[in-house]
Amino acid sequence: MHLHQNMIAYAKCLPWENKITSTHIDEGAFKASIIDWKNRCLSAAKNARLLYQRALHLTPWQSNIYADIAITIDLIYSLLEREKTDHDTRQLSERMSLGSLMFEGVNCDFWVILACVTNDYALKQHALIRGLQLDNSLAVSWAYLGKLYMKLGENHLATQSFDRARSLDPSLALPWAGMSVASHDRNYSLSEAYESCLRAVQIMPLAEFQIGLGMLAAVSGHLLSPQVFSAIRHSIQRSPYYPESHNVHGLICEARSDYQSAISAYRLARSALRIASLSKDSAKHCLTDVSVNLARALCQAGLMLDAEQECEALNKDGMLNCKGLQIYAVALWKLGKNDQSLHVARNLAKNVSTMEESSCTAAIGLICQLIYRISGLESAISTILKLPREYLNGAKMSLILSTINALDPNNRLQLLLPTSLSSFGAYDLIVEMHTITATNKMIQNGSEQSLDIHSGIKYLKKVLRLYPDSKLLRNHLGSLILYSGDWLASHIAPRCTVLPTGYPVRTGLKSPFEIHGGAGVSCYASCVTRPKFSFPACRCQPMHGSTVTDHLQKWLHQEPWNHEARYLLILNLLQRAREEKFPSHLCIGLKRLISIALSMINETKYQRFLLLLSASEISLQCQDYSDCTNYAATALELLPSNDNSFFAHLQLCRAYAAQEDLENLRNEYMNCLKFNTVNQIGWLSLKYLESRYKLQNGCNTVDVNYKMCFTSELSSSNMWVAVFGLVSALCFIWDNDFISAEQALAHACSISKEESCLFFALGAVCMELARQQMGLQFLSRAMQHLIKAQETSPFPLPIVSALLAQVEGSLGSKAKWERNLRLEWFSWPAEMRPAELYFQMHILARQSTAACDPQTNIESYQSPLRWVLRALHLNPSCLRYWKVLQKLTD
Repeated sequence: MHLHQNMIAYAKCLPWENKITSTHIDEGAFKASIIDWKNRCLSAAKNARLLYQRALHLTPWQSNIYADIAITIDLIYSLLEREKTDHDTRQLSERMSLGSLMFEGVNCDFWVILACVTNDYALKQHALIRGLQLDNSLAVSWAYLGKLYMKLGENHLATQSFDRARSLDPSLALPWAGMSVASHDRNYSLSEAYESCLRAVQIMPLAEFQIGLGMLAAVSGHLLSPQVFSAIRHSIQRSPYYPESHNVHGLICEARSDYQSAISAYRLARSALRIASLSKDSAKHCLTDVSVNLARALCQAGLMLDAEQECEALNKDGMLNCKGLQIYAVALWKLGKNDQSLHVARNLAKNVSTMEESSCTAAIGLICQLIYRISGLESAISTILKLPREYLNGAKMSLILSTINALDPNNRLQLLLPTSLSSFGAYDLIVEMHTITATNKMIQNGSEQSLDIHSGIKYLKKVLRLYPDSKLLRNHLGSLILYSGDWLASHIAPRCTVLPTGYPVRTGLKSPFEIHGGAGVSCYASCVTRPKFSFPACRCQPMHGSTVTDHLQKWLHQEPWNHEARYLLILNLLQRAREEKFPSHLCIGLKRLISIALSMINETKYQRFLLLLSASEISLQCQDYSDCTNYAATALELLPSNDNSFFAHLQLCRAYAAQEDLENLRNEYMNCLKFNTVNQIGWLSLKYLESRYKLQNGCNTVDVNYKMCFTSELSSSNMWVAVFGLVSALCFIWDNDFISAEQALAHACSISKEESCLFFALGAVCMELARQQMGLQFLSRAMQHLIKAQETSPFPLPIVSALLAQVEGSLGSKAKWERNLRLEWFSWPAEMRPAELYFQMHILARQSTAACDPQTNIESYQSPLRWVLRALHLNPSCLRYWKVLQKLTD
């Protein structure tokens, strides 16, 4: 029976279910749900009390039952929200606790229970001290004594009590929570206080501890921690009537960029405040904070009109503080009400003298930004020059001044800046100042249309030698390298950054995960990351594709709300699927991920555009042409007149080409020429289609537009010219114009002398010209180019050695023919060796002498018959193999 009573008592942990899904909260429904939840918990507690009373009637000598009844009564009255100062309330809970002490006065736990159920501070202290007299090592008594002293304002005694409790029993939650509250009296940093409270929550997930953890996370920068998120969600389920839990939940959702959930949380917090038992002043102060948070979330969600209305309501009630004024000014500016926004900014400026230093810096920074956005750079600079000098002091203010000065070609604010970066003191501020200086150099050395990214990269490389451990500098440098468009940017950028082992924190223009994800997408243009499916020919060591996707999956697992993580994961998985010839399992997974991403509203138009094109590509590869064209058409509606619409028309070209719909194909081809693009890959793809389906109308529009896309970087321009030569050669080969193909490839090889693929293709074309009896000189040229391909390739490139063996055999060099065939064998991974290679090994085995060394001559491992059988096993449809097998068996 006692076990049954305890089980029912634990029913007080029944979770509250939030059935309100709309952002517009019905306060009546919210209050009704709270009352219903309390009634269910109260019913469980009353049932437990009845059973405890029944047990006491049967065994009145059991002292622990008196204590259990005392705890249950205390729970009942807390749920009823009745003050324990009522005479009958105090007498009943205390008398039941005293009943347990009458039977067992030496039980120290019963003295602690008496201290918990009484509301008399003197009796609390007496009971806790009596418990310590009985057992000086009773950690729970020390913990509650510390809590009592903290309520009485005796912080020094509270700290000593918490220290005693924590040293006696480190697994007790209350001392850890108490130490986090008393951190201001103990030289504790915010991070240490946060860690202490986190330890308390992990030991005992009480709602009060969890709310305290959330508040500490808000001021210590840990709002994105998964532990904080789960703790606050748990506190809402256990104590939904606490406004603080909903407010902190809103802050967490804001940090996650989930603004709709933040709006709902703040409105729930406001509803909880209106039904809470708070004093008028406390309720007004809390209501102001929550309403300002709500206005900020509305502003960030793009609901400027709602944010303006919230600020106007606060202003009408006289509760619009400095933070509210900042939000009000931004909302008015976003709504196009520039004059009103500047008026609010002036009102904000009048209150600057009454603000703390951090708030003052933020307010001045916002005022400067608004003036810059509305009135221009000149007005912003003149406003700053009129400000009193005492407002322009401090490291944070210097960062703001440096940012505005970076935009000014005349550097008129230079005299207001510190002459030496060492005056900033803080390492992080010095590093941030260097990133602003890099931006200044990009602006000063750039043009009106573009920034000189390479000057910023050059500056950051120098600074990185002084601060090699700075994550901000590394991420900033990696971001700029990705933006530069350099041919090798996808290889260099990830090397600048360090992926975090714990929870990701964004520093710089992009986070390390974003840099690696972006490089993983663009790396496909430079080299192949999976030798199992194809062969890398890039001289740089490629990133391992699975490693990038693993990191992105880890990032998405840590931040499941992060649309950027899901977006980059989709693009990297799409590249992986393309490399693996679109296997069904990857296509199914990609469709699911894209469907989730498209259902979210956080993506930008450009991201949705690429997601729709990705869905179109998967449908095309799955031969679902209807969905393919539908997705591409939907993408076209997003950006109908944008330069990126070129790729939607290009995707429609590919879809109609797959269906042999030549009329629509030609129409979309003309649309591509009409919209144009500055992306080289787009023109290369269009040239393939133009040559394959004879779409050219007599002028070289594609060629001309392609050459206009070259970047200012010479090495990248040369590489793109070489790639265009390769594509042109392939188009000539489709037209059986091998002479023109040879000329195009020769020009490409003369520009890019280190690309093995170009020499490989040129050697193959020369062999075909020699086969067509165009002259023996092509045979010698083929040998030269194929040897060059062998020398320049960072990895053994398949087929090159086989073609070179044919050339050497045609020239009568048997030894070189044998050597190159053996090289060809080792150029292939074991699982990818084709049937023809086994057949060639049969020829080599027949030519080899019986005394050959099996360690150097691979062909001697098996007989010619076994080689032919292996070839037939891989390609049983080849008649040539069957004829040779017949000769060998006769």
